[in-house]
Amino acid sequence: MKLFRPSVVLGVALALVAALQASIGLEFDRAARIESPRGDEAGFPLDDAWIHQVYARSLAERCALEYNPGEAEAGQSSLLWGVLLAPVHWAAAAAGVPVGSATRAFGTALWLLLALAAALFVATLPVPGARFGGFAAALLVALDPAAAFAAASGMEPLLLALFCLLGFYGLFHGRFLLAGIAAGLGILTRPEGVILAALLAAGALLAGLRRPPPGGKRTLAPLFQTAAPALICGLAWVAFCLAVTGRPFPNTFYVKAAAAAPLAALSDGAVLLARVLGASPFFQGYAGYLFLAIGATALLARCGTARAVLLLLAPAAFFAGVAATRSLPEPDAFYWERYLIPMLPLLDTVTAIGFAALGAVLHDSLRGQAGAAPQAPRGEDEAVLPEEEAPPAGGAGAQAQPFPLPEPAAQPFLIPNVVLAVFLALCGVVPFLATPRHFRQRILEFGRNVSDVDSMNVEAALWLADQARLSPGVVVAAQDAGAARYFTRSDQVLDLLGLNDHRLVAKGLSGASVRSYLDERAPRVFLLLEPDPGALDFRLYAAAAGLKEVRRFAVEEYSLFGEPVPRAVVILADLPP
Repeated sequence: MKLFRPSVVLGVALALVAALQASIGLEFDRAARIESPRGDEAGFPLDDAWIHQVYARSLAERCALEYNPGEAEAGQSSLLWGVLLAPVHWAAAAAGVPVGSATRAFGTALWLLLALAAALFVATLPVPGARFGGFAAALLVALDPAAAFAAASGMEPLLLALFCLLGFYGLFHGRFLLAGIAAGLGILTRPEGVILAALLAAGALLAGLRRPPPGGKRTLAPLFQTAAPALICGLAWVAFCLAVTGRPFPNTFYVKAAAAAPLAALSDGAVLLARVLGASPFFQGYAGYLFLAIGATALLARCGTARAVLLLLAPAAFFAGVAATRSLPEPDAFYWERYLIPMLPLLDTVTAIGFAALGAVLHDSLRGQAGAAPQAPRGEDEAVLPEEEAPPAGGAGAQAQPFPLPEPAAQPFLIPNVVLAVFLALCGVVPFLATPRHFRQRILEFGRNVSDVDSMNVEAALWLADQARLSPGVVVAAQDAGAARYFTRSDQVLDLLGLNDHRLVAKGLSGASVRSYLDERAPRVFLLLEPDPGALDFRLYAAAAGLKEVRRFAVEEYSLFGEPVPRAVVILADLPP
């Protein structure tokens, strides 16, 4: 085995990238444990992550998707993420490791797989410098602070990103069944996976209908292979929701979705794309846009127009779909940014193709400089024109030349090659210089977010769990219903937003409907957010029911939504203070 074979060099480079990702993942875990008041038991930067843990624990312990024990529920929009977290619960219990650290380790492993998938996708494309481009793709994914944050968050964005890459890998290499399976699993990961499935199905249809070779015929087989797995997964999820709730979609769709006009969605999607790219250390220096443009051009030229256009349209279509269903006022805060992260690795792959072109130019420049001093004899080493530009071999071609072409100088002027190589190398390297600063900022932000959630949501739930008078049958109503369900001893936690209560969604989310439902359930404990406009009606209802504030868990600079503001979880109950 040759030590410097390209495949060996690429393998070593990817191993170094994986080691870098592992070290970054450890830093995020360390920041969580240092900043959190719970130390080694540190949790997650969003209360939503605890909702995933509730369903994962239910699957691990009872093989059922239940929010409250014994009650099937369709309360999470990422079915597959909860399924994958169930083995994490088993492993954490067997190893005696806190579930937060175990989940972060699992997220880091998923991040490593994502970088490898990006490298595989680019390295197997018919573009110049593909192997170098594969390394660049893995490095861009590894040095994306948003992806690192998502890996440690306990949330599912990177899982959908992985299926996006695998789906387009299948489409570009004619493995349509792989593309279909990836699309189906993407639907089970996030509702936005439907956009991925539609794009892959369109690509498969065009692949089957394009002009066949002599003796061949057009076929719909690629479309069937791609669409069938996606339809099976989508219909299975719809069937489960119908069986549990009587509605075809998870509760989150009816609570969070807000339709927007198509033109507004497209414009908002473009704004989101620009803001997300602007938050990346690589694109802040504007060099990223240069390589993105070069990569898009190379992709269109070398990989087939239809497939390339679909890949380039995917991020814009995804962002427009997100903008059409929800408002994201601060997309640079992870609370909102998580909806956009799945498309960033696709942009990284296109940018990496631009890096591949850079690698090819540098290689050709250096090879040309090394071999320029003496001039090679004409013959075997002579540069050959592209086939479509070569002159005819017969005498007519020679007669058409009015005079012989001049021979190149024996010592060509090499400074332009050196200047070009240095310029392109600087364009590629300089943006990475800002990466350490961005990582430090995101690691600190991650630690603060984990501390905020642990100090408010988790501590409030643990306090309730310690109350002897709180029996398992007491109904607890909560606005943030993740940690409240995971840690309290109550078997009846009512999600006031309806995300994990299909009966509340069925009654309607208007004020009168919610009050009627509360009358039926008669909660004796409320966990409300303050300040929060939606909490006022619940506070008035609790006061009318004779419940008083017994504890308050406050944070002076709560930063999950962007700008730090004072915030608290207030417990209203008839328990002694």
